Amino acid sequence: MVVHWGPDYIYLYNDAVIPLLGQRHPYVLGLPYREAWPDIWETIHPILARVVSGDSATWTENWQLTVERYGYPEVCFATISFSPIRDTVAGGAVAGILATFLETTPAVLAARRLACLREIGAAMSGRRGRRAVCRAAATVLDHFRDDLPFGAILIQEPQQRRPLRAMATWGLEDAHDALGILGVFDPSPPHDLASALASGRVRVVERLPEPLLGGLCASPPPRGIVIWPFVSHRSKPPIGLLIAGVGRCLGTDLERSDFVELVANQISTAVVRAGLDDAQWIATAEARRSARHDGLTGLPNREVLLDRLRRAMCGIGQDRDRVCLLFIDLDGFKAVNDTLGHQAGDDVLCEVALILTQTVSRGDTVARIAGDEFAILRPVVAGMAPIRALADSLVHAVNLTKSRYGQVISVTASVGVALSGEALSDSGRLMIAADTAMYEAKRHGGGRYAIFDELSPELRS
Repeated sequence: MVVHWGPDYIYLYNDAVIPLLGQRHPYVLGLPYREAWPDIWETIHPILARVVSGDSATWTENWQLTVERYGYPEVCFATISFSPIRDTVAGGAVAGILATFLETTPAVLAARRLACLREIGAAMSGRRGRRAVCRAAATVLDHFRDDLPFGAILIQEPQQRRPLRAMATWGLEDAHDALGILGVFDPSPPHDLASALASGRVRVVERLPEPLLGGLCASPPPRGIVIWPFVSHRSKPPIGLLIAGVGRCLGTDLERSDFVELVANQISTAVVRAGLDDAQWIATAEARRSARHDGLTGLPNREVLLDRLRRAMCGIGQDRDRVCLLFIDLDGFKAVNDTLGHQAGDDVLCEVALILTQTVSRGDTVARIAGDEFAILRPVVAGMAPIRALADSLVHAVNLTKSRYGQVISVTASVGVALSGEALSDSGRLMIAADTAMYEAKRHGGGRYAIFDELSPELRS
């Protein structure tokens, strides 16, 4: 309880108020309020004046105060009620004010930190990838700088030249410079970081490098950092570190509280889960890709070609654009396998696949459909000139000479070209037409192309 007496609000209090006063005790005892609390006088004076004027009692909930308890300014919270003290001899005039205090700092901090943990969990939920998880957590922590004024989330990658990878930061004006000062980018991390990684134990650095203080957004600047390892039950070495600033205005409870540990454990669990999800996603994507791509050349397979061909046929617009399909069969390929061996044959197929992908235009699909047969799909064709140019380029590009032990074998390409139209209005007929044109090119000696529209009526029937 505090009594503010007389027109100057002389400050009188009992022993229960001493913890809230911090280093103000006992010097403020008996002083006018303006001198006892000059930092909050402008805020408190209207409240006191309202009570003295004859209004009823008033109160304020979870009022934020800054006091020096441990040698530095500390933010605390109190709920305070103000009641008039009346002088019955003077006719009931207000002679002073009785203020009763209930410090609510633990409750306010607990509620705020619980909200922080809830928001971190909600932000990280559903995120895919370790970096996305870490950035979501850092975004939330950036809104709770009263607890953790700045920080960084680091993941350990021992196989890399830099064993620590910065995934996210908050509260740093220049994150790269700040992390460099802390030694995050060093091939061999400094002692504090290395010790936390090796032992899995928390480290507290009470003195920050001066260059780092200039790059912090916090005011007043933090009084140190805590280095908290991300410990996973799946592996003994920590998977990373949480570096967090220790605010000057939070008292000493931060070092011994569970808050930072809860934050670190929450992030660690999400990072581990994201890593497992990433591995599963990569495995699934790889399996899906393997099912749709040729294992030797890496080109899309027949299934992919047919799927894209059907979609292209369905997407032909009213401007009468056409779909073009080219079949390529290698001349002389069987001789490569029979004479030089299957490894040489595989080398030829890979070389041809590379030639084809380098010859086509963006948007074209190059696929290996079987053995030494390839196909190229051009989904939109406005005229014949580009198709003739493409077919001619393919014939000239696929002209390989292979030799071993005095044996020389030449590999060329027979190319069949078919374009959609009234007679070739579905994917099945277009495939047959391209195949027919390709065999006609091969029948005339190979190393050339043939266009289905230009074949004899007997062949096109």
